[in-house]
Amino acid sequence: MPAERRPAVLVQADLRDVRLYEQIVSCGYRLLGFPSTHAAGVAARGVPIEALDFQEGAEPRAAYHAEQVAAAMLPLVEEALAEPEFLRSLRIGDERVTSRLLQLLPGYVARLLPQAALAVEAFELLAEREDLRLLILRDEGSHPAKSLILAARRRGIPSLHLMHGVPGAFIVATQIHADTVAVYGESTREWYTRFGNPASKVAIIGNPVWDGYREAAALTDPRAVRVSLGLDPDRPVVMVATTLGGNLAATDLLYPDWPWQHVQAMVAALGEVHRRRPVQLVIKVHPGDRDPRSVPLYRQWAKAAGFVPVILTGWADARHLVASDLVVCIDFSNISLEAMLLDRPVVSVRLGDLAPFRYFTPEDGVLVAETPAAIREAIEAALFDPATQADLARRRMHSLYRFTYLNDGLAFDRLLQLVVTLLDPEEGARRLEQGAPAPLLATMSAAQRESVGRQHLQKAQAELAAGRLDSAEYLAQRALPYLRHMAGARYLQGCIAFERRQLAEALAAFEQAVAEEPRNATFLNALAAVHYELGRGAEAEALLRRALALEPANADALGNLAEVLAAAGRHEEARALLEQARMLAQGDARLGELAERISRRAEQCG
Repeated sequence: MPAERRPAVLVQADLRDVRLYEQIVSCGYRLLGFPSTHAAGVAARGVPIEALDFQEGAEPRAAYHAEQVAAAMLPLVEEALAEPEFLRSLRIGDERVTSRLLQLLPGYVARLLPQAALAVEAFELLAEREDLRLLILRDEGSHPAKSLILAARRRGIPSLHLMHGVPGAFIVATQIHADTVAVYGESTREWYTRFGNPASKVAIIGNPVWDGYREAAALTDPRAVRVSLGLDPDRPVVMVATTLGGNLAATDLLYPDWPWQHVQAMVAALGEVHRRRPVQLVIKVHPGDRDPRSVPLYRQWAKAAGFVPVILTGWADARHLVASDLVVCIDFSNISLEAMLLDRPVVSVRLGDLAPFRYFTPEDGVLVAETPAAIREAIEAALFDPATQADLARRRMHSLYRFTYLNDGLAFDRLLQLVVTLLDPEEGARRLEQGAPAPLLATMSAAQRESVGRQHLQKAQAELAAGRLDSAEYLAQRALPYLRHMAGARYLQGCIAFERRQLAEALAAFEQAVAEEPRNATFLNALAAVHYELGRGAEAEALLRRALALEPANADALGNLAEVLAAAGRHEEARALLEQARMLAQGDARLGELAERISRRAEQCG
């Protein structure tokens, strides 16, 4: 009698997902990973993963069938490539690219088709002997991943693509192949729906890598980092970030040196600024840039511009971003978002017209430069013009969460909730009832919608406490469509308006909150504060007494009522209430200041 098979999850192994793999194993699932080299790296981190390979090392039976399939399909594929409808379906809109594709595709397909067929055949054999429940991929647009998605779908096995970056090259990253793609911001869903993909396939969770990003960076001393890099701690630092250039339609096909041209232009523009107002240069090399010519070229261009640059390789380090006064990057990249997360200005450079799509709009918190002269102007404005800096800060708060969702430290928890739900919908629903954060989906249950609304409110409260009123306002407004009860969001909107001294708006928001929750002492207290500021002492007193009837030990309401009574000349009553408040909230500096004001008023009144 054959042994019972344990349910298994097949993953395209990636060291960034080790924490997720640990949780999957802890839930009782076997973990199978490919390619074998990457799976070995995961295993070295202590995760029990069984390495597979769908190319080299595949079973002979799979290789034989794959060879037959590829030979039969190749003539059909070549015939399809010649169809005008195929070229129209690419929606490239550039005859140069189309012409080059027609030259390259036949040879590319002839090489790729046997690999794809082999992956499908090997997966079929695997699925016959394993109880596969989920396929998790990191790169759904390439093979063997794309082939495995189709093979899994045929067997009813769901697939999930973890895409925590921008959609890749303009040519290939316009379609969603997996059943679900997990992305880090609403802008990515906008990208995919632009090309006709159903929004229901996109789950917005945030980027787990950025959980706690701001908090960790806040512990960094920028001057100390500059000194550690050999830089002057008192002179402005500009980070120029390179890229591989995969975001433009014609880049790899027609202009393979396009990224280098951008770096040269950015460094030259910075050199012009440097000759008038000295700055320092740090060049951040993209971790995937392994061309041995790159770094020597960067040093050469930097020297010509008057710099001895600091060259940083590997993944971006938040400490180095904190130590920079400005980040200049090519088009759209993760580093531009990381800079915005840390409240650093960004200049996004896009030379030429290789593709019509722009990631950033004039409303986003970056300066977009599309000519060499514009690069210099944008750098100078971002570094030295207070009005530009203030405008960028305002726009940054409005655009940041569109690109990076909530940044509330719960992105990994949302990812885990998504994975658990795909594996076991009943367990996913149970976890949601217990308070697990929900991904943002196009179609959600009532519980999921409420969870999303709560997440936005919690983040709005954190932003308000940090003094970031623009982002707090945006998040409170975003919470409203997801909440059955809106009193909490209205209260937050009132607090934001009150901080801005927009008393009419604060009054309306607090009245709406009290109308929905008339027995909430916090809401009554806030509404009373607005009435007091408007000179309506009697209304403020009545509201505060209602709040204290509900919560007699509410120190805030006691203190506020003491101030209202003192303003009306009722100093003895005010002192008695203030003494109660100070006993309840010992050490509250605000109450101490209020006591001094009441004493001065009493003395003035004789």
